[in-house]
Amino acid sequence: MDSVLEELDRLGAILLDRHFVYKSKKHGPHYINPDPMFPHVELSFEICSALADPYRILPVDTVASAATGGGCVGNADSTLYGPARSGSQCCLG
Repeated sequence: MDSVLEELDRLGAILLDRHFVYKSKKHGPHYINPDPMFPHVELSFEICSALADPYRILPVDTVASAATGGGCVGNADSTLYGPARSGSQCCLG
């Protein structure tokens, strides 16, 4: 797989040079919308795996994610940690 950003860009998920108001109420010119990746299950898993890689050395018992849109990401990350760490779970919401 190419870099995560290259894959997201290929899917049209990276929005540049526009005006966005983030949840923090701060303003910025860029936004990454993960929604276009979700229909591509294998790609979603690869991207989640790449994002989780730096954290695999940490002792993780629970992976929490948003219930809307984040469920499949949380589930993928929990699966990546799961079998190697007994008791790992995914919490939605």
